Amino acid sequence: MKVWKRITECFPGGLYSCVLTLLILLLVLETGISAGLVNLAAETIWKTLPLQGAFVLQAVDDGGNSKAATPLSIYTILRHVVANEADVFAWNQNLAQLSLPEGIQLVNVLSASPNILHILKIKPALGRLLLDEDGINVALISSRLWREQLYADNAVVGKELLLNNKHVTVIGVLDSPFPALIAGFPPDIILSLPSGSTAESVANVPVHIIGRLRGTFLPKALEQTVNTSWSTIVAATVPVTSTLDRWHKVAGSGVRVLDGRYGVNRLRDIVSAPFNVIFLLGISLLLSTSATVSIIIIAFSSRRGIRPQWECPLTRRNL
Repeated sequence: MKVWKRITECFPGGLYSCVLTLLILLLVLETGISAGLVNLAAETIWKTLPLQGAFVLQAVDDGGNSKAATPLSIYTILRHVVANEADVFAWNQNLAQLSLPEGIQLVNVLSASPNILHILKIKPALGRLLLDEDGINVALISSRLWREQLYADNAVVGKELLLNNKHVTVIGVLDSPFPALIAGFPPDIILSLPSGSTAESVANVPVHIIGRLRGTFLPKALEQTVNTSWSTIVAATVPVTSTLDRWHKVAGSGVRVLDGRYGVNRLRDIVSAPFNVIFLLGISLLLSTSATVSIIIIAFSSRRGIRPQWECPLTRRNL
């Protein structure tokens, strides 16, 4: 009892503050675990894409570590280098503010190379799809956004939306939900990525590159093709405000091509490892037990009318 008293004295408000702090710590831990599961789920997204021979292409540094993203200008050259072996497309996704009569709505905006729509066999319910010659000021909208925010307006094609305080013209509505390239966050609006190879605005756009292999080509063969031409690709995309050496550090020293099932295989390895199974079960048991005990303490204290009898020394008067 003395130990418990000392512990509660360290928290302003006594017993209730101690229990509340415990609940907050559990929430933080739970949030961290949930974020980890979301990231792991994102890596398995390729299994759900309607692509045969899907792969992920990642730039790597001198130490062989994967870079977070690849400059868009690299993609604009790379897609032609591998045209005989694979169809590739680039994408990135961010939150944006869509201005509506009811107020500001946060939406998921996918910026992608237009060929992604044809590779994934996406069809429009209204209007048309993005084309290579389209600029960045036209947009496709999801069927969900069309129904829930735009009231299924059949005349929406040709109208303008205010997205991040910039006007974009709606050219089409998708006939079905677009595959979520980030697990759990399907895009509401699809824009075309900017074009060009050496413009600063294009060089500074980070993208992810995925695609599908043609015929009997293998990921390792594609990786060899790209790495053989990598120095030429990097040299052809140096921004006007940079140097070749600095650009090499940004672009990476080569690429790694991963089979589309790499996330599924990694998930299987993690779950099947005995230590990881025991660890995850232990964490789950700890969280469940701690949360249950905390709820019982609060319920018991409230029912019996128990009030904390201790004060934190820092809150006492006349110190």
